[in-house]
Amino acid sequence: MKSDARCARPAGGLYWQHGMLHRPAQICAPLYGSGLSINRVMRLTPQEYSERFPNVQAALGLAALDKLDEWTERTRRHARVMDQALGALPGITVPQVPPERTHVYYQYCVYGPQRDELVVRCVRKGVDIETLHVDVCSDLDLFAGERAEPLGTPGARRAAGAMQIPVYSTLTDQQAARVARVVRGVLASSGT
Repeated sequence: MKSDARCARPAGGLYWQHGMLHRPAQICAPLYGSGLSINRVMRLTPQEYSERFPNVQAALGLAALDKLDEWTERTRRHARVMDQALGALPGITVPQVPPERTHVYYQYCVYGPQRDELVVRCVRKGVDIETLHVDVCSDLDLFAGERAEPLGTPGARRAAGAMQIPVYSTLTDQQAARVARVVRGVLASSGT
């Protein structure tokens, strides 16, 4: 499993070129849709997967490291705005940060009832809330007959019910405040 905002989200199917397997991926850092990455697949078996960034992407990633702390702090500031706006709503669970840890909020995911309806209502009000695109692997034909631990895969099922609220570093503080107002209004009016 791959979890990396720079290259994990698929951008098309795997393909062969010059005898090498490649996987196109979306670059979602510092913000969603920043670009496209073509990663060379180095190993692909039922038990293992590895790939390599192209040299150009690696150079860009290294140059962006100088901005990482600034982007992270802006994202964390926007997450605090969402915590204040959404944290006390009944039936809504906001991200919890374990003691002695710092959350970088690659995604700000909240949980609540009627996820799909709430997402549509937010989008209609101009705020691009997304569902967390998680496949519950034990439900896929590819894994039919395989044993899943823990039984029933409760963590994957919970993650599949998440709503992603934008807290990107590229939002202004005013835009983050508007997102918080709209999302709070939609969630509060849903009777959760």
